[in-house]
Amino acid sequence: MVEPGEHATGGAADTLRLDSLRRHVQTFAPSGIVDLSERELVRLDFEEDFGVPVSRHIMDLDISQNFLHSLPPRALLPLVALVELSLAHNQFEIFPSALLVLPSLTALNLSHNKLEHFPVSAESFSAGLPQLTTLDLAHNLLRSVPPCCGTSRQLQALNISHNPRMGAAPAQASDEGLRHCHALTELTATNCSLLEPPGPVSPLYSIIISIHLAS
Repeated sequence: MVEPGEHATGGAADTLRLDSLRRHVQTFAPSGIVDLSERELVRLDFEEDFGVPVSRHIMDLDISQNFLHSLPPRALLPLVALVELSLAHNQFEIFPSALLVLPSLTALNLSHNKLEHFPVSAESFSAGLPQLTTLDLAHNLLRSVPPCCGTSRQLQALNISHNPRMGAAPAQASDEGLRHCHALTELTATNCSLLEPPGPVSPLYSIIISIHLAS
């Protein structure tokens, strides 16, 4: 695990940092809450670095304010009990498919990244995050609601605020918008150049009880 500006040190220094991180996770994992924010992480792999016996207890994980731009494919596989995950304030440009292995996750925060692309099918998204009800994509570079999100039948709260490119391009004929978000009750889309909800909305649109579109 190498931190920015310390690539030349390597060896013993990296081993000490990883040992410190392991001790921290081992100490707090039994409580269910682990905070790994502001640790200048550029890499994180729970399967390789911490293993299943420790990781399976974690329910609330904060990895915000680091330097992560990707995750190894099996990095989060041991987090079978994870309910809330924050990856806010990192460097992600592409939605990390490694997230699609979290059967218990209900809340995902990906705000304040550089997200532009969601190369994930609706089927994979629903199967990999079957319990997801809250998704925060604010402060990114999205041009539209990712199709995989717009077909989620469990999603209750979606924040796409402060995506300055959203609404700048005309909707495509294939854009499903929020058509299949039957459970959606809260939509926040401030500072997105949107004057109306993004794309087609669910026939049950009347159930949305909170919507914010103004800048």
